Order: sequence, then C-alpha cells, then structure tokens
Amino acid sequence: MAAGVASGMTLTAARAHLPSLAVSNINSEAETWELHSLAACALALSPRIFLHAPQTLLIDATGCERVHGGEPSLLKLTRELFTRLGYTANAALCGNPTTAIALALDGGRATPILGEDTVSALHDVPLASLRLDPRSLEHLGSLGISRAGELLALPPATLPSRFDEALVCRVRQLRGDLPEDFPAFSLPETVSERLDFEGPTDRRDAMMFALRHIATRLAERLDALGTGASRIQARLIPADGASLEFAVDVSAPTRDARSLATLLLARFETLDTHDRWFDGLEVCIPARQPVNSRQKDLFSAARDVFSPGLRGLVDELVGRLGVSAVARAVITPDPRPECAVAFAPFLQEAKSAAAPNTAPAVLWPPQAIDVEEHEGAPRTWHEGRRAHSLSVVRGPQRVEFGWWDGQAEEPRDYFEVESAEGARLFFFRQAGRWFSCGAW
Repeated sequence: MAAGVASGMTLTAARAHLPSLAVSNINSEAETWELHSLAACALALSPRIFLHAPQTLLIDATGCERVHGGEPSLLKLTRELFTRLGYTANAALCGNPTTAIALALDGGRATPILGEDTVSALHDVPLASLRLDPRSLEHLGSLGISRAGELLALPPATLPSRFDEALVCRVRQLRGDLPEDFPAFSLPETVSERLDFEGPTDRRDAMMFALRHIATRLAERLDALGTGASRIQARLIPADGASLEFAVDVSAPTRDARSLATLLLARFETLDTHDRWFDGLEVCIPARQPVNSRQKDLFSAARDVFSPGLRGLVDELVGRLGVSAVARAVITPDPRPECAVAFAPFLQEAKSAAAPNTAPAVLWPPQAIDVEEHEGAPRTWHEGRRAHSLSVVRGPQRVEFGWWDGQAEEPRDYFEVESAEGARLFFFRQAGRWFSCGAW
C-alpha cells in the first residue's frame, strides 16, 4: 500500500509500482476447507453454523447467549476464538443475519445491536458491504446513493418499479421482511469400525478374518451414505506399546465389501507384525466421495477405459507394491512425438494435454528418411528403390523448443503429407534433414 499498490489493480500495474511484488494464485479448494475448519471451531459457540463463502461464517446464537454469559460476552468470545486461530475477525451481533453480515463486512461492531436499532445501525454502512452486484452499485451511484441508510430511506413501494428484483430482495432482507437462506454446516460423519478380540492374539489368520468382517460392515455404512472410500486407514491395537498403522489408497471410490476386503488383506500381507500380540483392530475411511448407482446400458457398446476389473487390479498392486510402483501413460504438452507420453503414478491426478483432432493414429521415434523438397515442402519420398510422390495436407507447423529443459535443438517444421498411394504420413524437417514420426 505504501508503494501505491491498490486492490483491483492489474498485476502489470502493481509490479510497475513494486517490482518485487510476490504473487500467488487463489487456491479455492484450500480456502473452502479452511472455512469449513473454522466453522467446526465455531461449534464451540453454537450448534447452528451457516456458511457464506468465501470468508463469512454465520453463527445462530439463539439461546446460546445465556450459556456464554450474555450477548456482549458471546461477541467477545467470538473475536477471541478466531484471534487464537490466527485470524482477524470482524464480528457483529444482531437479530437479522443479512444485517449482521453487512455490519461485519463494514468492520464489525464492538457491541451487540438489538431490537429497533438494527436498521438504524446500517445508516453509514457503504453499499459495497451489502453484497450487491456491480450493475446495481453503478446504478445506485449514478443516483447519488452511496450508503445503506440512503437506500433504506427510499419508499419501499417505489423500489420494484425503479430497481431490479435482486436489489429489491436485498432491501427486504435488510429490513427483516424477507429471510435470507444460507447453507448449513455440519461435521462430516466419520465412517469407522472397530473389532475387539476375545483376548490378545498374534494369529494373522484371526486378524485377516477380522478385516473381512470389518470390510462388510464398512460397505453397509458406505452404501447407506451413498459414498465410496477413496482412502482406507487401519490400526492394529496392541496389548502394549504403540499401535501398528497402515493405509491404502483407492483408484476409484468403492463401497463393495469384496473390494474393501481385498485391499485391506493385500496391504496386511506385506505388514510385519513382529510377532506382537494385539487386542483388536480399527478401520476408518478418512476420505470419501459420492458414488451414484448407474443403470446398465443395454444398447451402447461404450465402456469405461478403466473398468472395475482393471481398477481392482491396480488397487491390489498399489497395496502390495506402493503408489509409485504402478504407473500409467499420460499425454504431455511436449510437441515432440517421442516425448508426447510420460508415465505417472496411476492414483495421481494427472492432467493430460488435449490431443489435437488431427493427431496421428500411430507415433514412433523419429526415423531419418530421404526426401526431395521443393520450396521447403516435401515432394518425393525415396523408400529404398521406390519413390513416392507427396502432397502436403497440412503444414508447415514450426515448433520451437528445448531451451527451457536443457535440450536445446534446432526448430522443427512438421508436415502432414499424403502419398500417391493414399498413405497419410507425419514428417518433419530439422536442420536440413527429414524424419518420419507417425501415420494416420
């Protein structure tokens, strides 16, 4: 701010003021998780918490003020809670949730606002704190209205004919004539099962039987919730000493008892229990995803590339060998055909580059060929004693690369060519030499 950087400024303009400005992208997923974790902490103040993304929590304090010593004490406790968590919280307590958010966005209020003082408290609140769309703010600004008090002073009966429905709705919500709905927060249900043995045991077959039994019970609970396990954690409870834990990652969410049992047993077989004695075991599902039952398609021949059988095999291999030992091929953005594919862990979220619509059906490592060219385009391809006349279908496409990954090379000119016999081939020229690298 001291250097002149202001909110809403473009990155180029900001760096003109402050060249050393550090910039990072917004991580929306991480912010959502953080807001949910703060909502979980706010359950210490009230059992009814509502969310208004990306940075607002609404705490329904109805009936809770007596537990915390009254409204002023509750407001103080709220600020202290988020301060201990490392946040600066702007809090406001009043009887209208829409008004409470507007006051909090305006910096908050030190004391509770109750009764008839709720509407009057909005008198000097700027319109930006009312969560109006830019078009409404521009319209109100052209009318000389910059404060919530000026907006609320307008006759309510004239608003529908002068403004859009969203603005009229917000005014009614601020007055308390219309309730505003917010999504409620609830703690995610922990899916876990525990089985205690009749007495301490070191028998692996007994532990394997217990894992199968727990897998069946977990499958029933997951099916009732309509979710599948994407990660499984197990803990062997020892008679003495520290517990023995292991985890299994799943390629696709599953709620099938047989699959869960197979994954747990495959991982358990690689576990060294050191002949210890255990009193029981516990299995929990820390990560779940929705699993919708799909109706079978009787007429379409289309099938998922990663069939359930393949995923089951991958899950078992990952459980036995580890995540990094099972890989799959993914398309890379590298324009060189020999570098167009890389291998990544099967369970890793690998984003493949979109293949062009005219991509060759077959690619191979570049092979040197004998080509006669005319004005930079291939005209004749000599294959031993045979000569093939060529016509250019597409090209040239110049590709510059190499300097960023330490593999400096001459640029390439790619051509899609067709021979007189009808063969569609993929050629490129580099440093005066010709290579074939694919075919359609």
